Amino acid sequence: MVKRGRKSSNRIENLPQSDSDNEGKPEKQSRNYSSSNIKSANGSRHSMNERLLDIGSESELPGPSKNNSHYETFESFLKAHSFTSEHEDESNVNRCEENKIDEHEESTGSKKEKSSKSRISSDENMDDDELNISVISIPSKLTEVVTLQHPASLTLHGYIKVTAQLGSISILGYNLQEGGSVNVFSSEYTGLKTVSTLKSVHKSTIETFKKKLNYLLRHDEIKDLQAYLDSIGSHTVVLIVEKALLPSPLQFLELYAPKALFTFKKDYFCNNKQHDAIDISPDYELVAEEVITSINHSENAAHKPRILVYGPGGSGKSTLLRYLINTALNTYDAIYYLDTDPGQTEFTPPGVVSVTKVTEPLLGPPYSHQKAPHRMIFTGSVTASTSPPMYQKSVETLIKLFDAKFPHEILFVNTMGWLEGIGAMFFEHLKKHVNPTMLIELTPSEDCTSFIKTTLPNKVTCIKIPSRKQESGISTYKPKERRDYALLAYLGQCQKYFMPINFLNAFHPVCVCWDNIAIYVMGKKVPPHRLIEAVHCSVVALCHVHQLFMLDSEKPELPRTLFDEPINECIGFGLVRAADEANHLLYIITPLSIQELKKVNAIIKGNIMLPSAVFIKQPIMNVPLPFTNQSWETMTPARKTVSERVLRKTPSLWT
Repeated sequence: MVKRGRKSSNRIENLPQSDSDNEGKPEKQSRNYSSSNIKSANGSRHSMNERLLDIGSESELPGPSKNNSHYETFESFLKAHSFTSEHEDESNVNRCEENKIDEHEESTGSKKEKSSKSRISSDENMDDDELNISVISIPSKLTEVVTLQHPASLTLHGYIKVTAQLGSISILGYNLQEGGSVNVFSSEYTGLKTVSTLKSVHKSTIETFKKKLNYLLRHDEIKDLQAYLDSIGSHTVVLIVEKALLPSPLQFLELYAPKALFTFKKDYFCNNKQHDAIDISPDYELVAEEVITSINHSENAAHKPRILVYGPGGSGKSTLLRYLINTALNTYDAIYYLDTDPGQTEFTPPGVVSVTKVTEPLLGPPYSHQKAPHRMIFTGSVTASTSPPMYQKSVETLIKLFDAKFPHEILFVNTMGWLEGIGAMFFEHLKKHVNPTMLIELTPSEDCTSFIKTTLPNKVTCIKIPSRKQESGISTYKPKERRDYALLAYLGQCQKYFMPINFLNAFHPVCVCWDNIAIYVMGKKVPPHRLIEAVHCSVVALCHVHQLFMLDSEKPELPRTLFDEPINECIGFGLVRAADEANHLLYIITPLSIQELKKVNAIIKGNIMLPSAVFIKQPIMNVPLPFTNQSWETMTPARKTVSERVLRKTPSLWT
C-alpha cells in the first residue's frame, strides 16, 4: 500500500498557531493537499453555512414559518440538521503570493482563497503521495473533485458516493471502472476504506469532464480552470466524491445508536492519512490471486470452487471474505455466501445460518448491506452451543440445498471463530459436508509469518496467512453491539422512504391471527396457556415449518405449538408489540410484506433480545416508565444476614 503522509487535517489552509508555538520554528510553506477555494459567481464570498441550503434550489434562506419557526438562529438550524459550520483561518494566506483577498472579503471576515490552480508546495519533505493528490472542494454541492496522479491512494470518510470520472480505482478489492459509481460506508470504528488508482486508459475525453465540472461549478468559480484541465494527463485519475443520503434503515439505526454511524463529524470526504484505515496486507492480495486463478481454472469443471475461510475470533475473517468477494465480483456477476456464524452474521439479523446471493460489492459493515438471503434457518441462539443438534442439522440442510440448486456456482463459506472443544467438532462437521476446494486459515503471527500454500493429496489447496493485528483500524465494536446494530438496521426497513424518521413505537404493526399458527419457544418447556406471555414484547422469527411438526392444543382457545426443534425456513423477523387473547390476535412490527407473511405458519422465539436502547430512547411523553421513574412507599422486611452457600462435592457431581 502507498503510505499517506498528509501533514494536517485542515482542508483549506494550515491550522492557526499561537505565537508561542511559532517561536524558534521556521516558517512553513502553504499546504499542497488542500481544498481549492470556491468563489461565487457574483463575486461575493460564502461560507459553508451560507451555502448549505442552496442544494437543489436557488431559494433564499427560509424565514420563520410553521415548519421552522422554532429555530431561533441560523446556527440552531444547522445544529438541528447535523450541519457544522466551517470557520477557516487566514493566518497563512499572506505566505502565498498568488492569493490576494479584496477589501470586501477582508471587511466581511471571509477566509477563503481565490486561487485553486496549484496546491503543490516546494517542501522537500512532502511525501510522493501528497504531491500526487489535489482536491477541489465544492461546499455548495457537498462534493469534492479529487485528482490523483497514478500511482496514488487516499482514505474516504463518511457515507459517500464515489464516481470514477476519469480512470479506474480499487476499493477493498473491487475495481470501479471509469464512469461507474458506488456507495461507500467508511468510518473510524468499522475501518476506513482506501481508494487506490489503477493503471488504465481514459475512455472519456477532457471535454466531457469539463462539462461535468462546469455543471458542478455553475454557482461557483475557480481561478485558472483551463490550467487545471491542462494538468490532467493520461495517468491522471479524477474522482467525484459526494455526500450520499443515508438509507432509511441506517437513519433509523442512528436514532438509537449514533455511534454505529459516524462518531466524528468531518467537513471533508477524503484525506491521505492511513490511521484507522483497513490494512490490506500483501498476503490478502496473494490469496485473492489464488482464488481468482482457482475460479478461472474451473470454467469447464463439474463443480465451481468452494472457498472456506476459518480462524479464531478477531483474526479478520470477515474483512478477508469481503475483500475476496469484491475481487471475484470484478470478473463474475454473482457469487454465493454460506454464513454459518449465527453470532456475527453478514447479511441478516443474528441467530440464523443462511445462503445469500451476492451481486454488489461489500463496502461497509454488515448492518449497512443487509439483504434477503436465498434461504435462512433460525437456530434460536447466537451460539451453536445452545443446541448443537439444531445447529448441525441447519447447516447440513443449507449445504444440501445449495448442492441441489446451485452446483455450478462459486461458494464462499464463513465460519465461527470457535475452533476449540465442541467448536472443533462443528468445524469438522462443516468441512465434511461443504467439501471445500480451498481452505484459507488465518493463524496468529507467531505461528505463521507469511503466505504459505500447500496442496493435499485430495487436491484441496490449503493456504495459511497471519491474522490481522488488533490495532490495524478494523472494527472496534463489541460483538453484542454489532448484533444489536444488525437487528436495529433490519427493523429499520419498516421505515418508509422519503418519510420522517420515526422511533419503533411509531411503526404500524400487522395483525396476525394465531388460530392456524404455531407458537414455540426454543430451549424452554412453556405450557400452552403461557405461550402468549412468553412471546409478548419479544423479537420472534417468522418461519414456515412442515405440518408434521405442528401440535394442536388440548383447548381450542389456546394456540398451537411445535414438536421439538424443527428445521424451519425463516422468512424474517418481527417484534410482538401487543396481544389480544380474546380475539386470538398478535400485533407484530415487521418489514415483511403481506405476501411474505402468508407463508408464515410458525412464530418462534429464541434468545435474540431487543437492544436496550429501544427501551431507553423511546419518546414516551408524560407517561411514567414502570419500575424506573416512579416510586411507592411500601413496608419492607428487616434486613438479615444470609450465610454464603457452599457447593459441596458429591460423588454424583464430581465422579
